[in-house]
Amino acid sequence: MTTWQCWSPSKQRLIPLTPSGVGGGQTELFWFRDDPSMCAGVPKAGADVQAYWAKIAALIGVADRSADAAWPHEILCDASDRTTPRAFSMERKGGRPLAELVIPAVRQSLGLDWGPAELRDVGIKLAKLFGGFERLGVSQCDSHDGNYLLDWDPRTKAPRTLTRVDCLAFGFDWQNRYFGCDAVVHQFLPPELHQRPLATLRFSREADRFSLACLLFPVLTGGGYPWNYGGGRGTPAERVAARQFAILSPPPGAKVAPAVETAYFALPDGVRVLFERALLGDQAARPSPNEWVKELRAIGQTPRARRVRLFSWNAVGGRVSRFGKALLAAARRSGWLLVTLAAAAAVWWSLRATDPAPARPTPTTGIDPLPSPPTAGNPFAEREPDGAGLPPPTRRPKNPNSWADLNR
Repeated sequence: MTTWQCWSPSKQRLIPLTPSGVGGGQTELFWFRDDPSMCAGVPKAGADVQAYWAKIAALIGVADRSADAAWPHEILCDASDRTTPRAFSMERKGGRPLAELVIPAVRQSLGLDWGPAELRDVGIKLAKLFGGFERLGVSQCDSHDGNYLLDWDPRTKAPRTLTRVDCLAFGFDWQNRYFGCDAVVHQFLPPELHQRPLATLRFSREADRFSLACLLFPVLTGGGYPWNYGGGRGTPAERVAARQFAILSPPPGAKVAPAVETAYFALPDGVRVLFERALLGDQAARPSPNEWVKELRAIGQTPRARRVRLFSWNAVGGRVSRFGKALLAAARRSGWLLVTLAAAAAVWWSLRATDPAPARPTPTTGIDPLPSPPTAGNPFAEREPDGAGLPPPTRRPKNPNSWADLNR
């Protein structure tokens, strides 16, 4: 299709559109010729246009910019009659699909030298994005890694913005009607939904929480997915339906890439517990986005050294700390011998505590409620599940070189 025009009711003018050559799902994308920050979505041939435009109108009503997504802005109309829907406008999002950036070789080709800290930050951005949709009462439904765009700071190369695209896949309530999703990438869908008819399915936050774990797994393991292993049978979707996951519950004879296995077992205990809960536990045990944020922050962190201070400092100058005051009082009462011994003990303790052995993080099983209170009518507003009683991971990798940090 060549350049064409649509009528914008809000701007009261014609908008020239040019083909982008990009599309997905039920929609083809067109660029605004006179505004590089905007684009338009046009339904593909064969789409149910009545249902399509009804959902676009509902998405415009439910849209909340606190969750970074390619929300529709307005419906653009036919240039002739100015009433028939032809397209919808939305902000043009930048970045590369997450499906590409989880692969180390792709990042290297883009000049992105991301280590554990940067990948941890990507994981935290994912979890926070999912938490934002939960607070809105919106299920993302088709949460595969091609539906997330990630960009980075051009100067520092650090991950910057993570955006969800394809809002037409969302499930939500609007004006006493539920709008669902009838097309998904099944390996990102939890096992209990694989045999359910999607057209009549009401998606829940527990389905999204399974998808979140599937997205975080390749981010943190160098591109390995829970269903990727050699020696097994079935498609990725069939492996998920059978709950046969790499490392966690592989079928007999399955072989996982050593690099993926090593990366997984190098994760903090708390993170691995969350993966077990999300992929192997029942629906109620799946961790919330906030639980992921808390545990992911432990990646790459080391405990601070403990030091005994004799003096503390302020803007005016030195002042004696409580410990220093105690030493001075002892000096007055019993002479300097006791002070000398106490000072020697303090120095010994300080040197002993300077480089403590890394502490293993305690798996979090309690509840960390989302920061903002649930809004009225939010179907996801019930109490968070309690993961108490779930044991820590006990499996060991086949690669003995990846056992190194487990027993420190």
